[in-house]
Amino acid sequence: MQDWGACHSASIMQGLDQEMPGQSYMSPEAITARLGKDITQAAVDESVMRMLTPMFSVGVMDAHDADPSTWSFHKLSHNVTTEDSVKSARKLAALCTVLLKNEKNLLPLSSDKKIAVIGFGSDNAVVHGGGSGSVVPSSIVSPLEGINAVSNSEASYSDGTDLGEAVGMAKAADVAVVFVATLSHEGGDRTSLSLDDGCEPDTRPGRQGVGKPCVGNNHNQNAMISAIVKANPNTVVVMSVPGAVLTPWADEVPAILTNFMPGQAAGDAVADILYGKVNPSARLPLTFPNKENEQNFSPAQYPGLPDPEAPLYSNYTEGLFVGYRYYDEHEIKPAFAFGHGNTHRHDNDLLHHPCRPLPACPCLDTHLPSCCCNTQHGRINVCVDASSLNQRKASQAGPCH
Repeated sequence: MQDWGACHSASIMQGLDQEMPGQSYMSPEAITARLGKDITQAAVDESVMRMLTPMFSVGVMDAHDADPSTWSFHKLSHNVTTEDSVKSARKLAALCTVLLKNEKNLLPLSSDKKIAVIGFGSDNAVVHGGGSGSVVPSSIVSPLEGINAVSNSEASYSDGTDLGEAVGMAKAADVAVVFVATLSHEGGDRTSLSLDDGCEPDTRPGRQGVGKPCVGNNHNQNAMISAIVKANPNTVVVMSVPGAVLTPWADEVPAILTNFMPGQAAGDAVADILYGKVNPSARLPLTFPNKENEQNFSPAQYPGLPDPEAPLYSNYTEGLFVGYRYYDEHEIKPAFAFGHGNTHRHDNDLLHHPCRPLPACPCLDTHLPSCCCNTQHGRINVCVDASSLNQRKASQAGPCH
């Protein structure tokens, strides 16, 4: 089977069994017209066997809705979620959350703080993408629900549409947590990297699924963030995004997280991070730029220019200098670099766990000094190049990490 729309000929002789979607080139009529010419009956028979054999093996041909032991298309709607699968979803969402910034150790929060939740933090939360990235969950834990499950007092909430109301809630709270988002999907990308583009509610009948993602202040998210942090300097921004976005307000906001597409346990997972149950450890798998098209891609590179021999001709003049390689090559500091990520812990937080030299280092690089720390998770032996820790000399190795 080829990728959607990638079939441009009846390629049975080359081993292609199915054209997807539709049958522009491999319809029964098209195959029949070429039988005995450049397509053989033996190739057709072999292709049919390759498709039918696994269908018989999993019981497709014995499908019966009333028989739980047989396959049925209608069983796709059955809820097979288990307690263990929900726990896994929560754990993975927390492990994949990147702490981009945490000034003045605003995070983790204490449960006695009064919280204002702003933006896509309720049933309008964005937890999955569109197209092939769209998976309708059996249920969703919203960020508001996750926070309320931990906080000693119920959080206030505004979707940000009434910005005056949202600012008032932020002023009255100890901490404001602003949830922002964008979406992309198969066959359609965002029009820009701005948070104000790309998060459109799906209003088609029967397509809403669980929740109402993107319903709210979707075209004014950047201004909303700036207004909230001006009203309350203790503001945390959580971004649920399918990729890189622009963060023009990053210098104003003390704490920034991105959980990408967090899934059905999004609310519990983000609460685990916000309140310190889980120490964030993820790193960015891509680069967040400072501005639109910071790598100066031209139409000749993408999507390509007209050429006498092809409808579109793309020139890969960038070579290998894409992503973080471009920034390194041109000595540009991005907004947030590939591999960037923080944790709640800092050197000063660990000074009460002094290190003591060990007689032998278990690491491969045995010339490095080693130390032993007693942490809440037990004793850990760590080999470090102590000269790189806060510019300390090797004999002044600091706390273990």
